[in-house]
Amino acid sequence: MSSNALSNGHQTLPPTSDRKPESAESSKATVKKKTSSRKSYRHTTAVHTTVAASVLSKEAPPASYRGFMNLAMLILAASNVRLIIENYLKYGFLMSRPGTFVPPSDYILFSITFIALPFNLFFAYLIEKMAVKPFLAELKRVKAQDQQPTLTPKILSVNRRAGILHIINITITILYPTLIDLRLNQVSSQDKNLESPYTVAYPNNITFGDILYFWFAPTLCYQPSYPRASQKFRLGFFLKRVGEILIACTMMYFLIEQYANPTLKNSVRAMDELALVNIVERLLKLSTTSLLIWLLMFYAFFHSYMNVLSEVLEFGDRTFYLDWWNSGSLETYWRLWNRPVYHWFKRHVYLPLVGQGVPPMVATLTVFTISAALHELMVGVPTHAIMGYAFGGMMAQIPLITLSKPLEKWRGKGSTLGNVLFWVSFCLVGQPACVLLYYYQWVITHRVEPA
Repeated sequence: MSSNALSNGHQTLPPTSDRKPESAESSKATVKKKTSSRKSYRHTTAVHTTVAASVLSKEAPPASYRGFMNLAMLILAASNVRLIIENYLKYGFLMSRPGTFVPPSDYILFSITFIALPFNLFFAYLIEKMAVKPFLAELKRVKAQDQQPTLTPKILSVNRRAGILHIINITITILYPTLIDLRLNQVSSQDKNLESPYTVAYPNNITFGDILYFWFAPTLCYQPSYPRASQKFRLGFFLKRVGEILIACTMMYFLIEQYANPTLKNSVRAMDELALVNIVERLLKLSTTSLLIWLLMFYAFFHSYMNVLSEVLEFGDRTFYLDWWNSGSLETYWRLWNRPVYHWFKRHVYLPLVGQGVPPMVATLTVFTISAALHELMVGVPTHAIMGYAFGGMMAQIPLITLSKPLEKWRGKGSTLGNVLFWVSFCLVGQPACVLLYYYQWVITHRVEPA
C-alpha cells in the first residue's frame, strides 16, 4: 500500500508486531452490535404518536420554569450592576460615618426617650399589683370558707381604677417620645373558666420577672406563659442571625446613602414644577431601591432579630411571618406579613368589637383606622411632617382589599394576577410614593435646596 493511501486514512495502523489478535467471539459481537444498531433505525419511523399540547399552553401538564427564573435573576443582576456603575460614575462614593449630621442634642433626647420606655411596663406591673390585691383577699376568704370566688364590688372598683391608670400610662407612653421628638423645639379581668392553657395561672403571673420576660419577648400579646423551645441555646444559630442583622443594616445604609438620597434630591424640582412624566420616572427609579431596603428590613427584623430574641429567651412560637410574598390579595398580605401586630389587633380590637355585636366590616375599618393613625405617627413625627400621607395610604388599602378579594376568589388563592396586583400597588407604587411625598414635605418645611 502506498504512502498516499495511508495518509488519506483516518488512522495509521500500528506495526504488525504491535497489534494484538482479536478473538473470534469479540469480532462476531462487534459485527452483531453494528448490524443491530443499523437495523434499529428506520427513516419511516413514526415520531408523532400522541396527542399533546405545547408546553406553554394552558392545557399542558405543569412544567418547571426554573430556567426562566434563572434568566430573570441574571437580567436583574445585570441591570443592578449597570445601575451601580452608573450611580458611581454620576455621584462617586457618598457614604459617610452614620450619624455625622445628627446634632449631639438628638443623641441626648433619644437616650432619654429610650431609657424611659421600660417605665411604661414597670408602671403597668405596679398597676396590676394594685389590682390583684382584692382578688387575692377574695381567694383567701373563699378558701377558708370553702366557697367559689366572686367578683366583689371592691374588685370591680379596683379594676375600673386600674383600667383608667392603664389608659393614662399608654397615652403618656405614646405622647412622651412624640413631644420629645417634636421638641415643642385594658381593664384587668378574671376568666370565669378555671381551666387554663397556660402553665402559670393568674394571679401567680403578676411578678416582676414575668413582666420583664414579656418586655423582651418577640410578641405584643401578653400571656401568663408562652411555649418554650425544646432545644437548648444554639450559639451557631445565634451568631448567624446576628451576622445577618449586621450585613442587612450595612446594606440598607449603603442603599439609602448611595441611591435613595440622590434620587430623592433630584426629584424636588420635578415636584416643584409638577412635571408628571419626570415624577413618574423618579418614582420608578426609587421603587427598586425602596423595595430592596424594605425587603432587607423585613429579613433583618422579622427573621434575624426576632429569632435572636427567641433563641436567648427560648421562645417557642417563631411564626413571626408567613409566606406573604405569595399573597393573592392585600387582605391576605396583611394577615401574613406581620403576625405579632396582626395578633394584637385581632385579640385586642377586632374580636372584642365583633363580640359586642359590631359588624365585621366596621371592626375591620376600626382596625385599619387605628393602624393608619399609628403609621402616620411613626412616619410623620420623625420627619416633622404630619400630613396624612401614611394615614391616607393605609386607609386606601380598604377599597383595594375590596377589589382584590373577589379576584382571589375568582383566580384562587395565591393567583398570579392577584399577586402581581399586590406587588405593584403596595411595593412598586405605594411605598416609593409615600417616601417621595414625605421627603418633599421635609424639603419644603426646612427649606432645603436640592443638591
